[in-house]
Amino acid sequence: MTYHGLIHGPTSIGEFIIYFALGLIFGALYLITNRIEIAIICHGLNNLVHILIFLFVYK
Repeated sequence: MTYHGLIHGPTSIGEFIIYFALGLIFGALYLITNRIEIAIICHGLNNLVHILIFLFVYK
């Protein structure tokens, strides 16, 4: 089980599913590349995209 979905404190089942899926993707990236840095960079890029959307869409 991936704890990524629980660590981010989802407030609905929809949020949990999204966080859980991202945790699986980041975990798969680590298993494929054997480098945790890749998963961390992808997590950061995901966060950056959401920050930019928040800044420019929800002015």
